[in-house]
Amino acid sequence: MRLGVSLPSMGSNSDPERLTMVAREAEAQGFHSVWVLDHVLRVFGPILDPLTVLSFAAGATQRIGLGTNALNAPYRHPLILANEAASLDALAGGRFVLGVGVGWNEEEYSALGISASERGRRTDEALKAMRRLWAGGPAT
Repeated sequence: MRLGVSLPSMGSNSDPERLTMVAREAEAQGFHSVWVLDHVLRVFGPILDPLTVLSFAAGATQRIGLGTNALNAPYRHPLILANEAASLDALAGGRFVLGVGVGWNEEEYSALGISASERGRRTDEALKAMRRLWAGGPAT
């Protein structure tokens, strides 16, 4: 069994010192990975971008896996997300796992100007585009 730890990326505990301490302690204790959630609105207080948090954690650690639990693919342009995820994985030495979801918060979709009813289709299209890009092909 592999065990992971959720990083404090939301609320009042999401400061650099705490993030560093949790990530390093999880690594020192032998946990498999650290994970972050994804929201764009302050649903639970201040929220940090998940890919930025994991990039920060990658710089503070050496071996522990890094993952999104789960990143809402429909919120982002697939080409940019593919580049960000591949960049994070490369800079982290292959430790990144991109967990993808469709999201649930209709307020976030509304704030982004996206119809929540399109989230499944948008996620499918994003996954196809990202796979093509990572394989060296065209996005379309």
